[in-house]
Amino acid sequence: IFLPVQVAEKEAAQEQEALTTEAASTAGLLRGTRILLCEDNMLNREIISEILSSRGILVDTAENGQKGLELFSREKPGTYQAILMDIRMPVMDGYQTTARIRARKDSYSQTIPILALSADAYEESIQKSLDSGMTDHLTKPIENTKLFQSLQKYILPLK
Repeated sequence: IFLPVQVAEKEAAQEQEALTTEAASTAGLLRGTRILLCEDNMLNREIISEILSSRGILVDTAENGQKGLELFSREKPGTYQAILMDIRMPVMDGYQTTARIRARKDSYSQTIPILALSADAYEESIQKSLDSGMTDHLTKPIENTKLFQSLQKYILPLK
């Protein structure tokens, strides 16, 4: 069987270039912001940290929810502009950590954007993240464009 097909490589390349340019300009707006990354997988932690750092974003990391909660708690309000929170972590998972942060009575803890990081993209999982107090849900593997768009969406109105 012969099917005549047009190759759309040029259009796909132009679309990817536009997305990359948009992500770069979005990331530039976030330069100098400080983010807390709670992620138990060392490789994921390094990759996400490098992606953010390469755009001038300051990143503090925690390998589990308990350490993340400790870092968040000891810094003065306003130190972090967002938290990237893995769902499945040892010691304290992302849901528990988020609940503990949101249970604090100060407005900083109530309003800081907390973005779930999960390989699970099912609607039930996304809803569980939102119900636990997270602001949004990003699916792993993390796409740079979506990461920066989400950070811009939730951080820039607060700046």
